[in-house]
Amino acid sequence: MLNPIKMGFREFNHFNIDRLTEAELSDETIASAINDEMKQKKINVTFTANDIRSYKKLTDISSKCSLISKKKMDALTANSVGLPEPAI
Repeated sequence: MLNPIKMGFREFNHFNIDRLTEAELSDETIASAINDEMKQKKINVTFTANDIRSYKKLTDISSKCSLISKKKMDALTANSVGLPEPAI
C-alpha cells in the first residue's frame, strides 16, 4: 500500500543526494554522511559508495519511465496470491 509519508521521504532523500552530487561530493563522502546520520539515529545500517551509485542509477531511470509494466507486475504477483502462474 502506498504511504504518502514514505513517498515524501523518498523524494526528500533523492533531492538531498542530488544536491550533494551537484556540490561535487563523492559517492564515498555521501555514504559516509548518511552513515553518520544513521548512527546518530541508532539505525543499524551501513551504506557504501556503491549503494549510492546504485540508488542514483535506479532513481534516475525511474524518474524517466516505469521500471516494470502493469502486465509484468500482475504476472509476477498473481502467483503470490495463489493464482496459477501465467505464461509470459
